Amino acid sequence: MVMRMPWPSRPCPKVFCLAFLLRPTRLLGLSDELALGVVGGWTAYSEPEEMVAVIAAFLDYQKNFDAALQVRFGPPIIEIPGGVHENASMELRIGTTHLQPDVGLASALDMMLGLDGALPVVGLVGAQLSSVSMPIATLAGVRGVPQVSMSSTNQLLSNKDSFPYFLRTIPPDSIQAAALWT
Repeated sequence: MVMRMPWPSRPCPKVFCLAFLLRPTRLLGLSDELALGVVGGWTAYSEPEEMVAVIAAFLDYQKNFDAALQVRFGPPIIEIPGGVHENASMELRIGTTHLQPDVGLASALDMMLGLDGALPVVGLVGAQLSSVSMPIATLAGVRGVPQVSMSSTNQLLSNKDSFPYFLRTIPPDSIQAAALWT
């Protein structure tokens, strides 16, 4: 595993680009390198649980093919059925949003277009806030990049005509409210 912190080659005064590159050497069923981007409010608050969870999930993925990681941290929690393709690699890139829509959009744009000098991402995870996810989802829809949010609950994000590539792992506010009142 190689960990680097690449900074953008172009000046971006409003955007603080925190990026860790974690590179395994293989990925199930693929023969090319691909990148996955994660955007979050890492620098907006002092509790790092979300970033730790993302890195832990990625390390668990790597344990499927890296014997040294298995020896050090134990077997993977989630095993990949059928094994891992030997000719593929995956890059995980982490960018910040500062919990601000403009900063999140700039980070996502850098990742989607490869403006920071790295491989363009094929998918995005995040953001936490609906107000940050909405502009990113608009851009991701235009670019055809899937986005999965773990905590954006605005009902408008359910509109597949407006946000065709947006998915979430939590129900929208309307469903949560109905559940609370029943």
